[in-house]
Amino acid sequence: MEEKRVRRQPNIVGEHLPFLENIQKLRKWGKSMNTKARVKPKSKKKKIIFVITIILLSLALLSTGAMAAVGFSVSNGATIFPNVVIVGVPVGGLTIDEAADLLEEPMQEAGAQRMVTISFPGGNTLEVSAKEAGLSFTGYEAARIAYQYGRSDNLFSNAWSFLRGQFVSANPDPFSMHPANLELLQTAIADAADEIDLRSHSSHEIVGDELIITTGQQAVEFDEGQLIDIITDAFLAGTDTPIHYEGAAVTDPTPVNVQAIYTELFAEPKNATFDIEAEAATEHVLGISFDTVLVEALLANAQPGEEVRVPLTLIEPEITTEYLNAVVFQDVLATSTTNLTGDENRNTNIYLAASKINGLILNPGDQFDFNTVVGQRTEERGFRPGGAISGNRMVTAIGGGICQVSSTIYHALLHTELQVDARRNHTLPVAYLPMGMDAAVAWNALDFSFTNNFDFPIRIVSYRYGLTMNVRIEGTDRSPYARIEPEMVHIGTVAFTTTYTDDPSRPAGTTAVTAPGRQGHVVEIFQRFYDEDGNLVRRELVSRDNFHAVPQEVSRGTGAVAAPPPAEYAPPAEPDAYPEGY
Repeated sequence: MEEKRVRRQPNIVGEHLPFLENIQKLRKWGKSMNTKARVKPKSKKKKIIFVITIILLSLALLSTGAMAAVGFSVSNGATIFPNVVIVGVPVGGLTIDEAADLLEEPMQEAGAQRMVTISFPGGNTLEVSAKEAGLSFTGYEAARIAYQYGRSDNLFSNAWSFLRGQFVSANPDPFSMHPANLELLQTAIADAADEIDLRSHSSHEIVGDELIITTGQQAVEFDEGQLIDIITDAFLAGTDTPIHYEGAAVTDPTPVNVQAIYTELFAEPKNATFDIEAEAATEHVLGISFDTVLVEALLANAQPGEEVRVPLTLIEPEITTEYLNAVVFQDVLATSTTNLTGDENRNTNIYLAASKINGLILNPGDQFDFNTVVGQRTEERGFRPGGAISGNRMVTAIGGGICQVSSTIYHALLHTELQVDARRNHTLPVAYLPMGMDAAVAWNALDFSFTNNFDFPIRIVSYRYGLTMNVRIEGTDRSPYARIEPEMVHIGTVAFTTTYTDDPSRPAGTTAVTAPGRQGHVVEIFQRFYDEDGNLVRRELVSRDNFHAVPQEVSRGTGAVAAPPPAEYAPPAEPDAYPEGY
C-alpha cells in the first residue's frame, strides 16, 4: 500500500522561537525594572512610553520575515489573542469554544444591565437596555468577537496586535460593534413613552387599606427619530452616563378629580352568595369609601409626582365568603312525612316528581315553582294514570297523585317563615294531611310556588322511601323562634244537598242513595311561634280554606208500585274523607 504523504505546515513561530524568547526576556526585564526602588513611582504616561519602547526594541530584534512569519502563524491560530477581556471576563489564550462557555451567562447579564438612560424635564427618565435594543449576544457570539479582535488580512498588523497583547490588555465591547435593532428600539421607546405619558397624569390605586394617589407631572413631547439616533449612538459609543434630552416640549398635568375617583371606587358591601354550579360561596364585596375633604387638603400641599396616601373605610358585609362556606346547609329547618297508598301507579308518579325536586337549591330571593321544576306530566316522561280530584269528583289522570309531593313540601314550609307565593287547597279534603295544610297542582291550571326570603340559601330534599313521601328543608337557622307549628281551626261545616234521579226500573214511591253526600268544611290555618322556653309568643293566620260539600245522589223509583217499603229507612253514614290516597 502506498504511504500517504502529509504536508506539514511549518511552525513559523517555533522556527523563530529565539525572537519570541527575546520578547519574553524583554517583558520580564521591563517588569523587573518597574519593581526596582525609585524616588518617585512612574506616572501612567511614563509607563505607556516604557511599554512602547519595549515593543519597538522587540520589533528591532525581529526581521521583516520574522514579523511576517509571526503574523501568518497567529492569523490562523486557534486561540484568542493574549490579554483580551470581554465584559470583565479574561478570555485571552482560550479557544472559541472555551471562551463561549465562560461568556454565556455574563453576556446575558450584561445585556440586561447595559443601559442607555435619557433624562427629560420634570424628572422623567427613559431607560433602554441593550437587550431591549436588540443588542443581545450569546456566549459563542461574544467569543467570536473576541477571536476576531486584532485579526485582519494584514499579516504585519496581526503580528503587531499579537505582540501588543503581550503587554497591554484589550477590552472590546460587543454592544458597541453593531447598531441597535430599529424595530425593537422603536417598541422599547413606545413602551417607555406610554409610561412617561401615564406618569404625566395623576394616577391612583388601592394597596391594602389605603388609597394611593400620585399627582401628575409635566407631560413630555419628543421626536422619536431623534431619540432613536441618540440611543443608537450612545450604545455604539459605549456611553453609560445619563443623557439629557434637550428641547423637549412640556405641558402641565390635569388636576386630580377627587370626586371622580370617589365615584369610581365607592361600593356598598355585598354579601357572598352560593354558586350552585360551583357548589361554593362566591366572593363577597367589601364596601369602600374615603374622606374626600381630607384628600383635597392633602393634594393641595402635594408636589408634582408625589404620592398621597389616604386611609380607606372598608366595610365588610354581614355574610362573607368564608362565613357562608362554613354555615351553608348546616341546619334542618323543617321536615314532613306523609303516607302513601298501595297504588303503584300513583306511587311511581310521586317518585318521579320528588326526584326532579330533590337537591334543588334556592339562593336568597330565588323562587321555587312546582310546575316549572317538575314539568308537564306525560306518559312519554314516565308518568302513569292515577287518581286525582277534579272539582267535586275523583277522576283518573296522567300524573295523578303528585299533589302529595307539593302538599308535603307545603306542610314542611308551614314550620318555617319561608314566603309562600302561590298555593290553593284541594276542593275536597285529602287523607294524608289535615285540612288546609295541602297544596293542589295541575298543569296550566294550578301552581304552587314559594320564595326563599332568608339571608342564606336553602336546599329541598324530597324523596319517596317505601310507602312514605319525605321532605326536608336544609339551610342556616337564624330564626328568633325555637320552633314554629301549624295549627288547623275548624270554623264550620256546609251541609250537602240532595239530587234526585228518576228510575223507572225502581217501583214508584221507593228511593235509593246511589252516591253518599259529604259535608263541606271551612278551616283556618295558623302558625304558632314558640320561644326557647316553650312560650307561645306569636300566632299568625296563614289561610282560610273552603272544602266543597258533595251532593247526595238519590235514585227515585217511577215504576209499578211494589210492596210497601220498610217502616224506617236510614241512609248510610257519611265518611269523614275520601279513601286514603286521593
